[in-house]
Amino acid sequence: PGDENVKANIAQLTAKLGNQPQPQAPPPALAGSPIDAGLDLAIIILTVMQVITSIVSPQFATILYKALLAAMIGRSGLILQRQGLLRPQLQSLKTCVNQFAGQYLVLCLVLLFAPIQPMPTIMGAIAIYAVVDIAVAQKGAAIAMLPILDRLAGARLDSVRQNRDGLLVNAAVCEIAAAFIALFTGSFIVGSLLLQFFLRFRYRSDSYSKYAWGYLAQMLGKVFYHPSCPAVIAGLFDKIKNGMHAMATR
Repeated sequence: PGDENVKANIAQLTAKLGNQPQPQAPPPALAGSPIDAGLDLAIIILTVMQVITSIVSPQFATILYKALLAAMIGRSGLILQRQGLLRPQLQSLKTCVNQFAGQYLVLCLVLLFAPIQPMPTIMGAIAIYAVVDIAVAQKGAAIAMLPILDRLAGARLDSVRQNRDGLLVNAAVCEIAAAFIALFTGSFIVGSLLLQFFLRFRYRSDSYSKYAWGYLAQMLGKVFYHPSCPAVIAGLFDKIKNGMHAMATR
């Protein structure tokens, strides 16, 4: 969808849901910082390398996947440290789980050590957030570190900045897909963690996530509520949809 349509739909969805928090994109805690830009570039480069090597060398691709998670842990930890939230205090922990950086710090730590295969959808979401952060806040610092970036992707980064909302919705869709994929490709415990912790707090704190859930429910509803779809299947879809909503909002 177009960026203006996304903004309008997010506003409408937020109005329907009540007084919810504003869209919470990954915060550039220090715009133009070489450290932030370097971590964003590392995330993007590792993602591209992982996709390429997954075809020819799955074992090396797994190492790159772990490195990608480590880079995101560093990125999230840096943001939380600057916000004064990396402290062993109950109030800080409560605040962390409602922050983008805190949610991804926990997620990536779990995935780093969990017995689960690399998840392309999570990599996609992380890469989208890194690209958006470079386009919106770190472009100058990133180009200073990697001058060829301006020639190769300068215009594309401008386009990313203009279509920021649409891309962040796509990242939220990737997060939702990753949770369901985990249930069928890895540990059930990990899948449950993603569903009950990560997506729950993403839904509660991020309007892009709310819009992604609403969009997917609408698209799937066209299939399951179709007259040719058996009533039993439609009823099961209703139960799953209502159960997911209750889990996210309770």
